[in-house]
Amino acid sequence: MAVNERLLHVSIFGINLAVLIRLMMVGNVTLAKPNILFNFYKRFNMRFLTKWTFMINLTYYFCMVLVHILNMLSVNSKTSFKLRRFADALFTTIVVPIGMFITLAFWTIYLIDKNLIFPNWLEEVIPLWVNHGIHTFNSVLPLVDLVLVKHTFSTWPETVFYIALYFASYMICLFGTYFQHGIWLYPIFSKMTFIQSVCFCLASYFLSLIIYFIVRLIGIRLGNVFLQIVVLYSIVFNIRSGVPRRGFHGASCTIKIFKKAIF
Repeated sequence: MAVNERLLHVSIFGINLAVLIRLMMVGNVTLAKPNILFNFYKRFNMRFLTKWTFMINLTYYFCMVLVHILNMLSVNSKTSFKLRRFADALFTTIVVPIGMFITLAFWTIYLIDKNLIFPNWLEEVIPLWVNHGIHTFNSVLPLVDLVLVKHTFSTWPETVFYIALYFASYMICLFGTYFQHGIWLYPIFSKMTFIQSVCFCLASYFLSLIIYFIVRLIGIRLGNVFLQIVVLYSIVFNIRSGVPRRGFHGASCTIKIFKKAIF
């Protein structure tokens, strides 16, 4: 694996770890004005979809850091391979599509009415940089990863099943919390009927599938194009360095692959 790939994964893991540490400090925060909802938030802090997806995001980068360590130490390549496959499954079915859905949904609702998704009192609890860490960079950084690093995408049936399982699990958590305590985890659901809430969740599932399709279609091609540009540049550099035959042969092959990547 390339050094830049290791650097990318270690850096993103470090950023996510910093966000996690700050999130763990929420229980020590004291609001200027007492708020019952804040006590509810502290109690059910890990029942939010954002937190679920963030923890899976963190798990993915932790696995990738372990993969890099195992490869550097040349320890049990089978273990490294299986861990990489597991990490790719998390990345392609949850981290990227659900992460992008969360970013789109959160900031769309935030622009319409921030109190429906991020009440004012939460600003005292979650700093701006942490908010972006779990609602912006949770999708931006994985997209960078998608373009720069080669990933093995899950099949369509697997993706449909895993995303459906993920949303079904969260719907049980979301509606279970409401039926048990009479409070919605997200204020926006208090403005909807029960049927509308179910429809919103189902629409979120299908939107995530659409995002996955677009990311897979565009992201892989962008990644291929980027890689071919790098390879083509290195071949041209070799030609100028005095390796014409190998260079022209490599350039010919690269141009063919480059065209294939684009078209």
